[in-house]
Amino acid sequence: MTTQLIGVRKRPHFGLPWLAFILSVATAGFGIAGVQAMTANKPAQLEIIVEGSNHPYGINAQTVAAALPGPVATWRPMRLLVTDRLLSHDELSGRSNPGADAILSTALTPLDTSQLAAAERPPERRFTGAGIYGHSSGEARYDRFDLADAYRDNLALGHGPGAVAAAAQRTADLVDRGPIQDLAFWLTGFVAGLVLSIVALAWSLSRRRRREQLFHSLAAAQSQLAGVVLELEALEASYHSAVDQDENSALAATWAVIRDDSLALARTEDATVAAAYDSRLALRQDTRTMVADFATKAARLAREAEALMAASSVRGGFAGGRSVLERLAAPIALGGKELLATLEQRPGSVIREKRVAALRTALETLLGVPGRGGQSAATIAAWRAGETELLRQVSSINRTLRHHLKHPLARSKRQYDDHSEIRRGLGLPPALSRDLLAALDMANLALPEVFDKVRGISNRASAGSVVAGVAAFVGGLAIRDKTVWIIGSAATVVVAMIVSGSVLAGLGDSPQWELKGKQGPASLLFDGDTTGLDTDYIRRNVATAFSRPMHITVAIRDADEYLSALGESPDYGAVGENDPQVLFDALWRIKQEFPALLEPESLEMSAEQAIIPVFRTADDRFSAPTVITGALALGKVSWLNDGRWKHGIYGFSDYGDYGDYKIVDALEDLARGLQNNGLQEPRIGSGLKFWLLTLAVSLSALLLVLVIYYGSLMSTQLGRFGRSSANLRAANRTLEKLMLGLDESRLNAVMLLGAGPAANSAETGQRIFEGALAMAWRLRDSLSATPLAQRLSADYAAQVSKLADLATALATSDNDVQRQSRRLLDASFGRPPNAPHRKR
Repeated sequence: MTTQLIGVRKRPHFGLPWLAFILSVATAGFGIAGVQAMTANKPAQLEIIVEGSNHPYGINAQTVAAALPGPVATWRPMRLLVTDRLLSHDELSGRSNPGADAILSTALTPLDTSQLAAAERPPERRFTGAGIYGHSSGEARYDRFDLADAYRDNLALGHGPGAVAAAAQRTADLVDRGPIQDLAFWLTGFVAGLVLSIVALAWSLSRRRRREQLFHSLAAAQSQLAGVVLELEALEASYHSAVDQDENSALAATWAVIRDDSLALARTEDATVAAAYDSRLALRQDTRTMVADFATKAARLAREAEALMAASSVRGGFAGGRSVLERLAAPIALGGKELLATLEQRPGSVIREKRVAALRTALETLLGVPGRGGQSAATIAAWRAGETELLRQVSSINRTLRHHLKHPLARSKRQYDDHSEIRRGLGLPPALSRDLLAALDMANLALPEVFDKVRGISNRASAGSVVAGVAAFVGGLAIRDKTVWIIGSAATVVVAMIVSGSVLAGLGDSPQWELKGKQGPASLLFDGDTTGLDTDYIRRNVATAFSRPMHITVAIRDADEYLSALGESPDYGAVGENDPQVLFDALWRIKQEFPALLEPESLEMSAEQAIIPVFRTADDRFSAPTVITGALALGKVSWLNDGRWKHGIYGFSDYGDYGDYKIVDALEDLARGLQNNGLQEPRIGSGLKFWLLTLAVSLSALLLVLVIYYGSLMSTQLGRFGRSSANLRAANRTLEKLMLGLDESRLNAVMLLGAGPAANSAETGQRIFEGALAMAWRLRDSLSATPLAQRLSADYAAQVSKLADLATALATSDNDVQRQSRRLLDASFGRPPNAPHRKR
């Protein structure tokens, strides 16, 4: 064997999808990091240091510690310094280190202009507010305003120590730096990585599949060409011997074509192999065209060489001529014996025994031709006559079956090997064998239906037929690639949507203006002068505003006494002195009027308590500028007040009869604030989050399928998967049973051997049986070694169907031989047909 022929066996290295692998690993790492970041717990906490003793509103170290709902979790240890003094400009701007991460002044009034002018030198500490150390440039320098507003927003809700607790929570949000916990960021990055990985893997998969197809096509063509070239001398000898015995111009023309074309094709083999094995050239269109042309010519040469060898063997009267005719007889013998075996079970009124005997005689006569020997011309003529007679008998039976069914017979979808070239070389018309095989298949398909109709059960649907119908439907779906992909994709998307909805449901909601509550206040009390107020109207309008039980007190107080120095504004009506402390003092005063509602340690109310402060003027105008709550206002934007405290705007009603509306509006604002407290406006909407998460889950499933498919291209061990795996296992069991009973089958065939044509027929039938069994076994080995990816193709399903049909035909043929041998034994011992046999 030459080096080139050895090289044909080598499999080129198709490479690994390194880019897809790297992208997939990076995407998986990114996704794992995202999950860890979103589910991570902060290990440290923020420490609050209260400095000074002149804090307003009951603020001190003890009350602040009691007002905290729990430790303020942070990623690293942090400190907030709370002082009662004013701040310097450096402390305010974050350029001076106060010994903490942030500093907050509880003072509310900075030094005014007159105080600064009276001083010889302006004091360094003259500012209120908050400062964050290190946040002196960029957008971070504005964080100090958010921190100061968090403190004052809660003062505007009547809090004292609780305002410091809310400022501490806001400090952690602004200053702490940990993993990114933005779902939109992680989802977007993960989806982008999945898309890139899928594109890279699909590209690698496409390249590998195309290179493998090119390699398999080239390897098969090389093997065919090598077989032709190595057998040229044998072909030439067979050809000349056949011409000496029987001159035939068709053989001469065929030999000339094989001799010239095989050598010409061999000269192009090296260039074709070099181009196909070069990774840079393999996928070019000219290379694919070159390999396809090479494969087409090699296949044609192999068919012509096989036909020449077969025709030469038969025409020259060589020993191999018998095996050629047996190859032609194999499908006919199996189909004919299947038909005879089925006819043995027929009702008596369908086909007479005489016609069955004529059919059996015609089949045995045809099968006896290969063993006759003698002149080739006579053998070929006898073969043609035998096929013609068998076709006549089968066609006669088909006409009878058609008469019973009252409709044309169905055609079989069985596929047979094409022996057209061999038949042409022998001078036999190819159409004759095709017509004979089609007639046999139609008879074998129609007989069970005719038997059922004659027995009167054709119109009754049994449970087995229903199961068979369902199996056929499912099988039909299994062979439709497009249908499978559509159903699988739809199922994946539905599952991904369910998973996405479940995940987003556990992440909480975004703030919404619409009230989601279903209940009213657990208690609603009015304290103060309620003259002119319709309390029943107020209760009715907030009966379904709240989502949790709340105990609410409406405190009606004199505006001049509590707010003092009210003026008039053309835009806002009654206004204060533009000093927030006036409102803060009023709220703290009202809160202290209800000591039973306060916790003694923190001087704060519980989260289920709230007070609605309503200010009433002498001319019966009302204002409810804010609420006093036990809950702290959390988040960047407070939903519990609208910030009117910054400007001293109270929004008094123009007329006294609007007081009911003001109180209802305040109660609804309280319900809305509690509903949205602590929630942040997401960077992307919940709908977009849902579809991003759905896309991420779906693409993950697709990537997993592609990885499995890519791995299956290199795997031959997953034999229980793929198309028609059940049919393949059933065919394997049948073949194993036939192989185990091969010796018994030979004994049964020997019993039927006599002399003359009967002996030749039985011997030929047994040789055909064993040859077909060996071919089925080789096909079984080939299908078992097929990679999983190729088992998903329609060609693989067709090959399994072919093997299953062949196994069934072989089993039927073996059963027919057993019946004939038993019948012969019964006749020899004088027993009646179908008599029971004693077991030894």
